[in-house]
Parts: sequence; structure tokens; C-alpha cells
Amino acid sequence: MATADAVPPPLPEAIAALLASATDRLIGDPSAALAGAERALGLLDAQADAPPAWRAQVLRILGLSQGHAGDARRGVDTLRTALALADAQDHALRAKVERALSIVHDQLHALDDALAWAVRAAASARSAGDESLLADALHSCGVARSKAGDTDGGLANYREVLQLHEAGGRIGASISILNNIGINLKNLGRLEEAVVSLRRAQALMAGRPEAVSLPLVQTNLAEPLWRLGRLDEAQAEVDAALGALDPKARNAHEANARWMRAEVLRGRGRLDEANAELQRALDAAQRLQRIDTEANVRLSLSTLAAERGDFAAALAHHQAFHALDRRRLDDEAARRIQALTVQADLAQARHEAEVYRLRHGELAQAHDRLQALHDALLAADVEKSRLLERLAAQSRTDPLSGLANRRALDEHLAAEFARSQRLGHPLALAMCDLDNFKQINDRLGHATGDLVLQRTAALLRATCRDIDLVARYGGEEFCLVFLEADLDAARRACETARAAVAAHDWAAEHPALRVSLSIGVAAAEGCADPAALLALADRRLYEAKRAGKDRVVAAG
Repeated sequence: MATADAVPPPLPEAIAALLASATDRLIGDPSAALAGAERALGLLDAQADAPPAWRAQVLRILGLSQGHAGDARRGVDTLRTALALADAQDHALRAKVERALSIVHDQLHALDDALAWAVRAAASARSAGDESLLADALHSCGVARSKAGDTDGGLANYREVLQLHEAGGRIGASISILNNIGINLKNLGRLEEAVVSLRRAQALMAGRPEAVSLPLVQTNLAEPLWRLGRLDEAQAEVDAALGALDPKARNAHEANARWMRAEVLRGRGRLDEANAELQRALDAAQRLQRIDTEANVRLSLSTLAAERGDFAAALAHHQAFHALDRRRLDDEAARRIQALTVQADLAQARHEAEVYRLRHGELAQAHDRLQALHDALLAADVEKSRLLERLAAQSRTDPLSGLANRRALDEHLAAEFARSQRLGHPLALAMCDLDNFKQINDRLGHATGDLVLQRTAALLRATCRDIDLVARYGGEEFCLVFLEADLDAARRACETARAAVAAHDWAAEHPALRVSLSIGVAAAEGCADPAALLALADRRLYEAKRAGKDRVVAAG
């Protein structure tokens, strides 16, 4: 057994070199990293009497490589084996393996587990007295909290990490944390502070090898500058970011940088240039398979087309945006189910391992232990069922507004349309869009934009009947489904909803806030299917927009 001060013997040189190379390739070329880690494991298997610490080190890199290569479930199993091999007193090695477990659970979107493993890694790093490992673990805590929506908690972790890196003179690591701090501050609407943090990161990068990631920092800096209306500075940053990218390489930041440049050009009134840049951003997003960026680009193209009077293109881009939004929702649900399955599989594996151990010894206490394990497994299964039920409900609910989401709307509309056709009962639908919502986000920040969406959702719920469905269609759009209501009844209900939004005391939310709603209404009669009903309401919504906004259009 190693003592608290014991250091495991160094890895053989060939194995250490393979692991170092695999570590360097984890992000850029995970397949090569995985191949290198597997070769290192093969060399280790050929070693006679290799200490457990060697295998734990190799399995740590192998598990990380599996996660980055897309097989996070296998990575969890590999890393748990690595942790079992690490000596209880080798706190540094345990901190590294525990942080790796946090990373792969993050890849599974099991954010509670990712945070729990990061907290364990921080405790092990403190026991090891290693501030660099502690900073890495706290960094993972910040990532998990930020992704889970606790932006303030993530920011607090990042600030603590920055202090540790600055005290240790780790400039490259400080740059990365300053970039993360800037992103969190931007998401909190603290734009001036975000600019300060990202400017600090930019200054530290001057003349350093870490400047290879300068385009990322420049693109991140451009966004708060743009939102603050500092368009010259924003364009200078994003132009520099695009100019620094290697045109022959696969640049992960290109799509976002081009989207950001297009928004700056649009803010300056250069609409033709903005449209051309958005097309380049769309090509890059599709080539790089960046779904989030492609959704942003589609929404910007829709807004720009509407401003230029090309309503057919605006509608096409808006429909593409909603298709991407639904795909993101499906991917998110799949990741959550995968995480729950991993947890259940691990519980089952632990149960089976304990059964095997008890069959080969300690039979006197076998019954009580097995019963406890059986009860725990049943409880885990019940909890999994509850989580799956909760997930099913969440997959049909928009998390920001609390309304039904696009999936729930599609299912509800399909059923009610069929019932309307079968029984000859009236059915109507309205598409609602917040006027100038993008300007609210740009001028007042996303936090204010989110508040507007929540208040509007509450006003729509309050003005509709219990039997009607109020859904968030996506972005700033809402959809109302009126059961047992003809076109005129639906139009009157929509006028009541529009007036409620217009009459709300928005200045109490923010002194500069002005909010109005445009609505297009259609009846199911004469429509071939739900898609035709949606399309008709959408066309009338665009007519309401074209006619001056803040109105209801139910004809044409």
C-alpha cells in the first residue's frame, strides 16, 4: 500500500510517449487519440508484473479517448476500472481519474453526475496538495454548473480557478478561463464585464503559442461588442478572427465567426453583404455539422429576408430553423435517456459483481447484503422509471415559458385536426410573433428577452380558455389552437390576447421595453392537413407584419 507521500513508479518511456500524444489529440483528432491509447494498453499487457498504477494511468487516457470519440458509455466503464486500480492514497492519480469521469458524464449530458465527480476530484486534489489539479477539477465544476443553467455558480468556480492559475503563473490556462468567464458574463447580460474579461484573455495571448485559439476569443469578444452597439470594434474583431483561420483546415469557429460578422454588417445597414455572409455561415455550419450555429443562421436569414420584403424566403428559413430546433430537442432527449441507461447498467453491474463475490466467500453475511443490493436495485429501477416519465413530460414542455413545445403542439394538432374532420366540429389556429424581438435581445440582453417570452406566455395562457392549447412554436413565436371555435371566435380571442400584451406594464420590467404582438389566424375548414393549416396561419402572420405589426389578420 502506498503512503500519502508515495509516488508511483514512472511509466515506461514508450507507453508514456503514446499517452502524451493521445492527450494532445483528444480534441482535434479523437480517433487517433483512441488508437494511441489502445496501443499503449497493448504494450502494457506485454509487461510482466506491471503495477496497478500504470494500468490506471493508461485506462484514464483510454476512457477519455473513448468519450471524445463518441463512446462515452464505454468510457465510463473504462474509467471506473481505472479508479478501482488507483491506490487509495494516490490522491493525485485519483483526482485525474475522477475529473475524467466528470468529463465523460458531461458528454453523456448526465450533468448531476458530472458535477458530483468534479467535486470528488477537487477533494482528492486538495488531499494531494496540488493546486494545478484543483484548478482543473474546479474548472469541470464550473462547466457542469454552467451547462446545467447555474451561470452564476459556474462563474464563481471560474473566478476561483483563475486565481489559482494566476498564482501558479499558468498563463495558457488563465486565457482559457478568462474566455469562459467572458462567455458566462455575456449570457448573464453583463456585457461590459464580458468585454473586459475577453480583452484580458486577448492581451495575454499576444506573442504566445496559445494564440492558435485567438480566433475563438476574438469571435466571443465580437458578440458583446455588437450587442453594446460598438460595431466598429465588433467588426474589427470578427474580421481578424476570420483572417486568422487556415482556409485549408477544418475550423470549428468559422461558422459562428461568419454569423457574427453578418449580424454586425446587418447592424450597419449593409444588408446585401450581410446576406452573402450568412450564406457562407450556413455553408460552414452545415459542413461542420454545428446544429446550434445553423439554427442561429437560419433565424437571422429569416429576419433579414423579411426586412428585405422576401417573405417566401423568410418563411422557408423560419421553417428550417424550427426543424433544427426540433432535432436539437430530440438529440437532447436521446442523451438524457442514454445517461439514465448508463446509470441503470452500472447499478446492475455492481449488483452482479457483489453476487459473484458473495458466492465465493463471506457466505455468512450473504443474505443480508444481497437483500440490501436487491432493494437498492429495485429503488434504482423505480427512480429510472420516474426519471423517464419526467423526461417524457419535459420533452413536450418548453423549459423557458412552461408552455407546450413544438413536439406537443404537433401531436395535439394532428389529433384535434383528425377529430374536427371526423365529427365536423370547428377548429382554428393562430400563429403569434413578438414584434421586433431581436432588437429587444440586441439592445437589452437575452435575460430581458427571456423575461418578455415568459410574461407573454403567461398573458396568452390567461386570455385563452382551458380547452385551448397555448404552445411556444420556437424563438419568439407562439401558437394557439382553439377547439370548438370558428374563425370569427378565434379572431376575437386573438384580439383579446394582442390587447393584453399591448396593455401590459412592460416599463415596470425595463424602462426601455416596448412589446407588441402580431397574429395570423386560420380555420381548419378547407385545409387538407395540419401542415396546410399552419402554413395558412403563418402567411396571415406575415401579412400582419407587412401591414404594420401589432395587429390580428384573419383573412387574405
